[in-house]
Amino acid sequence: MGQSGQLTFYRRERSKEPHRVLHDLIVLARPEGIPVISRTLVEDREWDRFHNNEDEVPREYLSAPLNLPELCDLYQEGKSLSVYRMHSQFGSRVSAAITNDIAEQIRGNFAPIDMNITIGFHDLWENAEHDEGLFLARPFVSVGFFGYGTPHDWAAFRVAVFAVPEVQAVKREIETVVGPLEQCIYWSV
Repeated sequence: MGQSGQLTFYRRERSKEPHRVLHDLIVLARPEGIPVISRTLVEDREWDRFHNNEDEVPREYLSAPLNLPELCDLYQEGKSLSVYRMHSQFGSRVSAAITNDIAEQIRGNFAPIDMNITIGFHDLWENAEHDEGLFLARPFVSVGFFGYGTPHDWAAFRVAVFAVPEVQAVKREIETVVGPLEQCIYWSV
């Protein structure tokens, strides 16, 4: 199994205009392309499924529409829509800042770059550091930065990454669309 991690900014409160938020986030991110789009078929309750040893929430994978309004129309109430693996100006900035500002002895080969946006209530949790799992949040919107690998020192990296000025600058830019954001980082092994 591969090792990976995700730095995530999120907001728990439901957006009044989810289609507009998704649109504005994508415009702000300026992605080079949108390789993966998925939508849950039911409400996303991954945390409950993990604890009940159930299969993952069923998803459908969708083709990228020809234009941004069509993409935004893919969001449906009661489900979550995820746009994955975007190469964006934000991802490039976050990755470069982490590489430049956090010592290799701490970060190892981990510098997340691929941007993900999820809209619609969904669970954030991890079970790499906590065998029984650790519930992090149930946001309505999250913007994550995914990368393969894991830091040499997870605890030190967690502290260091949120002190990187450029990471906080990216967060502030995303907040212009979403509003105040919380933050977390977690890994999968």
